[in-house]
Amino acid sequence: MENSPLTIKYIPEAQDYVRASRALAKKSTSFVIMAVLLLLAMAAAAVILLLPSVGEESWDNIALILLVVGVFYIIYFFAVIPWQLRRAYKKNEHLQVERQFTLNEERIGIRVGNDGTELLLDKLEKVVQDDDLYLLVYKDNQKLYFFIPERAFTEEATEEAFLSYLKENSITLE
Repeated sequence: MENSPLTIKYIPEAQDYVRASRALAKKSTSFVIMAVLLLLAMAAAAVILLLPSVGEESWDNIALILLVVGVFYIIYFFAVIPWQLRRAYKKNEHLQVERQFTLNEERIGIRVGNDGTELLLDKLEKVVQDDDLYLLVYKDNQKLYFFIPERAFTEEATEEAFLSYLKENSITLE
């Protein structure tokens, strides 16, 4: 990248927040482990309930509870969380204002509406690519997450320039 900064602008949509939360969950080791364990427990519970000859009769209640918890978890992840995020988006104007990322050699300038800040580039831990967005994971005193949907890449700020910027600055892309 030349000396000129790369500027990316977009106005977030409600679905962007849903996609970002799912991308974050899929990249979280603890979330993936918990999901796999829950699915295995649900499968075992279904076998216990459908085949009475497997296990003891006292296991039926535990199996039923595991199935109910599993179904609740699936409904919560795929329906409740998206509903909550869309509702928060509608109620909070701050979530709806334009975002602008200015990427240069040492810093990332972030402007949300009229408010802005600059973050040191060396604290950008990684960038996660998921479906049609990029999730930027920044870690200083705490982890901060920013997302850039693919639709933000226009002729002025292309996706290739963004990927080149990451590569030039040795930022991990997952």
